[in-house]
Formats: sequence, structure tokens, C-alpha cells
Amino acid sequence: MAGARNSISRSHNNLRVVSTQQTARNGKKKKFLRIVLLGLLSAFLFSVSAFYIVKGVRLVRKNFSSYLLESDFFRVAAINVKISPEIRPVYLTQDHFLEYLNIEEGISMFALNPLKVSAQLQNHPWVKEAQVRRIFPNKLMLSVVVRHPVALINAKSLYYVDSQGDIFKTVNAQESKDFPLISGISLQTFQRHPQNVHQGILQAVELLQMIQEKFPVLTARGEISEIKLEPVFPFQHVEQFGLEQEWDLSLVLNPSGAFVRLGSDGYEEKLLRLLKLVQNPEQHVQVDMPLVFDLRFANQIVVQPLMPARMDTI
Repeated sequence: MAGARNSISRSHNNLRVVSTQQTARNGKKKKFLRIVLLGLLSAFLFSVSAFYIVKGVRLVRKNFSSYLLESDFFRVAAINVKISPEIRPVYLTQDHFLEYLNIEEGISMFALNPLKVSAQLQNHPWVKEAQVRRIFPNKLMLSVVVRHPVALINAKSLYYVDSQGDIFKTVNAQESKDFPLISGISLQTFQRHPQNVHQGILQAVELLQMIQEKFPVLTARGEISEIKLEPVFPFQHVEQFGLEQEWDLSLVLNPSGAFVRLGSDGYEEKLLRLLKLVQNPEQHVQVDMPLVFDLRFANQIVVQPLMPARMDTI
């Protein structure tokens, strides 16, 4: 009997242990489910809150942007355009550039994008550089650097050439034509060989700048009326062998039409020889005489009349 009671007692104790473990497991499951449900609820509430916050921010930003665009406090009240250099076509004024940009006083400062306005300005054929600044609350500053033409070129129409050898615009009736003409380049040659032609134009411009700096006697009264370019090699050979074209340069002088052949290099030394010649009273030769001066030969100048009758070597 005692054994039976002990066996019943152990079974009862085992049932209690199993029941306790099962209860603990059920409690953990319920706790886990509560945590999951709370997490899902929190995520839902966060999503809803974020949606309305973003919507509210967008609405506020939209209303604020509308306020800024419509506010009289931020309307342009003063526009200042600084234009340099001072020597330029007379019609390139502040009003000209504002009309080109279509900007008027009273426009909202926030309706103006400085980068876009600057890019628009740089599309103007006369503009080399441009900067645009907004000075809040109501001022606009524009700085414009105008191109400086140094020569003309005739490629079907008459064009300006700047100090970098770039052809930048056609010449209209309002604009000055009082510049040396770069000649010898046909429109067909320019279209077929743009890179080589640009090098020749740049060579002519650099020659002109050197003369203006070191031989002002040849430019002070506009003596140089023309710079003639002649290719040294046939273009088909240059392209066939992947070479760069070389150019012979010549000057045409006013008012006599005197022709000065300079070749492709050594211009400063050659012009010094020319000046020594024309300044020597014993030679009785002047640059304002209708002569051809050929300086392409070492240490000598070949002089002949424009309508050659005979040739002298000096």
C-alpha cells in the first residue's frame, strides 16, 4: 500500500512539473505576441504620423514659397550692370543687356536663378565672361566682360576676330570696321579645315599684337590694313600625313598698298630689318611707297615694285 501511495505521489508531482512548464511556455508566447502586436501598431502609427508630417511640411513649404515669390519685400528694386572694358560698341549698355535677358525691376528675387542668367548672358555674341549675384533682399548685380575685336575676317560675311583668334560675330552696320582684315581664307577652306585655319588666324592675331607692342610705328595711324594668310603645304598632304598646316604671313600697308612678305616665323627679327632699311636715308625706301618687301630670306630684303619691272636685293 505504501508503495502504491508513493507511486501516485510521484505521478502527481510530475503532472505539476509538466503543467508549470506548459504554463511558462504559454506565457512567453503571449508576451511575444504582445510585443509583435505593439511593434506593428507602433510602425503603423509612425507611418501615419510621417505621412501627415511630410504632407504638412510640403504644404508649409509650398505656402512659404508662394509667400516669398509674391512678397513685395523680395522684389528687385535695383539692377546694376558693370560692363568692361570701357572701349566697346556704344550700344552695349546696361539697358541693352537687360533687354536681352528680359529682366525688369519688380521681379521676385527667388524667380531669378543666377547660374541660368549667367549662362544666358554668355550666349550673347559680345560677352566673353559673365557673373550674376543676388544681394538680398532686393538688389541684382551683373558683371559683364565684353570681347575685344582685333581684326576682321571675310568668310562670305564680315566677322569679328578676338585676341584668342576666335571668330565671334558678324559685323553689322552699327559696328566699327576699323580693324585689319585677315584675308586668304575662303569659306570652303574654313569649313573643311577649321582647326588648321584657326591656327593660322591665331598666328595672324599674335603677329598683329606683337607689332602693336613692339613696332607701334606700323600701327599708330592704321598702316596695317590687311594680314594675308597663305598655306605652306597643300591641305590634302597635311591631312594625309597627319601634319599641322604652316602658314606664310604677309602685311598690306596703307595708304600705298605696300606688301611685306614675312614667311612663317622670325617676325620680330624680320621687322627690325625692315625698319633699319626704311630709316636709312641712303636707301631712299619708305614703307609708304608702292613696293613689295620680301623678308623671307636670311639677312637680306628683296624689294620690288608692286607692278614688277625689276628686282633689287638689299
